[in-house]
Parts: sequence; C-alpha cells; structure tokens
Amino acid sequence: MTISAVIPVKDGARFIEGALDSLMRQGDLITEVIVVNNGSTDSTGEIVENYNDERVRLVNSDIPNLPLSRNIGASHATGEWLYFLDADDRVFEGALKRLLDARTEDASLAVIYGDYRRLTHDGKAFGERSILPSNRKPDGDVLAAFLTGNKMIVGSQIVRRDWFEQVGGFDPDIRFAEDWELWCRMANVAKFKFVPDLFVLGYTMQPQSMSHHQVLPFDRFKKVLDVIFQNPALADRSDLQSLRTKAEANCKAYICTEAVRMNSHGQAFKAYLQTIQHHPAGLPRNTAKYLGAYFGL
Repeated sequence: MTISAVIPVKDGARFIEGALDSLMRQGDLITEVIVVNNGSTDSTGEIVENYNDERVRLVNSDIPNLPLSRNIGASHATGEWLYFLDADDRVFEGALKRLLDARTEDASLAVIYGDYRRLTHDGKAFGERSILPSNRKPDGDVLAAFLTGNKMIVGSQIVRRDWFEQVGGFDPDIRFAEDWELWCRMANVAKFKFVPDLFVLGYTMQPQSMSHHQVLPFDRFKKVLDVIFQNPALADRSDLQSLRTKAEANCKAYICTEAVRMNSHGQAFKAYLQTIQHHPAGLPRNTAKYLGAYFGL
C-alpha cells in the first residue's frame, strides 16, 4: 500500500523543509511528495528542488487557490492513498502507518482519520486535546454526523485516491471550509474509519492567519453551508432542515471557541448565546465546548 503526499504552498520557505522532513520520517510508505508551488516569491521553490530525496517533486502553479492546488497535486499522484499536508503543519512520526494499518478490505472505505494537536508558530504543542474522549468521533456511515459539522482537519486523514477522483476532489469555488464540503460529498457515497487515540497532525496556529487573529463572522460559513445542503443527492432526506440547524449552531459554536482562544471574550459570549438560541437542544454540548476552550481543549 502506497501514499502520495500533496503539499500546496505559497511563500512557505520558513516551513516547507520541516513539513518535508516530517513526511520523510514516515518511511517507505511515502512513495512521492508533490509540492504545488503557487507562485512563491521567496525561496520555496529552490528549497524543494534542492531537497535531498528523489521522492519530492515540484509542480509550479500561478493560481492562488488552495483547493485547486490540492487537486492539481492529486492529479499528479500515483499512490493508492492521498495525504494532504499544509506547509506549516507537521505529521507525527509513525502516524500514517497506523492509519494504513487500520484499513480493511471494504472497497467502500474512502477515508481513515485520527485527531490532531495544536502547535504554536515555533512548533511547540499547546492545549490539552489528549484528555478529550477521542473514541466519540463518527465511524462507518458518517454522513449525518458530518452534515452537522466538520469532524476532522486536513492532514489528519488518508484518502483513497480512486474515491477522491470519483467525487471530483475539492471544490475550487469554495475558499473557506472546502474540506468540510468534500467530506460531506464523500460520506454520501463511501465509508469513513476513525482510529481512536491517534494524533496524526501537528496543526500550526500562525499569528498572521485571518482565522487565528480575527473573530470569524458567521457569513463566512454561508457559502459552504449552501453548497453542502443544496446538494441534489441529499434532496430526499427528511431530516435535512434539522441537520442544517445543527450545522449552523455548530458553526457559531466554533466561532465562540475560537474567540475564546483569541481572548475576545465579549464576542465569544455573544456567539455562545447565538448558538444556544439557534439550537436550544445543543445547550449541554455547546456549553461544554465553550468552557472547554478556556482550558485549551
């Protein structure tokens, strides 16, 4: 079984070598690493071209579109499984082997995933995700669960290349939460497998990232929500409206927890109240998320 890794990057000279190193530590199961360079003006391309491993390939693209870049990388892949990694993130040693070891003979299995840890911009782990009950993530037929909110972050999963191609990959027209839309589309036709107690990814919280230093407005979720819930393949579901209500509440809960982590406590409390008003039945769960954010969960 082989894995093709895809890294989209623009001006990532500070990070790209660390990402490549973390992939090389996965061993021979990584058969190729395709770096899609989106018109970098720094030394990113030179670093990749000079990286001392023949498995690393550079593909140049001048289109600054993250989901499209991932699709471009996947189109060059030959491995049975795809692994998408952002240039400033890191995959933990041995994690991809554990994902592969969890595969089954079921041809409908499209995604195998684990959890992640947050990293500061200088690579130090923070937060206490290790105390979360990781065995609660959805497994098998996960469509209903994923329709209510994204359950994984890009880089915490491997994806069967044939399923990725069958569903059409990432939607280039969605520039925010495009991975969530893909997982929903894929979960409509295939199965997912969760590996408990496995941290796959070190997810870097860059201070210059918009989503990490500004409180997100709910409007940013509207496009992806519309695309997900207007999918004709879901039209016959009798629970579609209730699932969308839960999804909208979970988006607001996400806004709330991220605001807590940015110390924007007034905006966090406002988002918390909106979450409860939008979906009163979710009070216990969303209150737990709100409080948990204070403790780095």
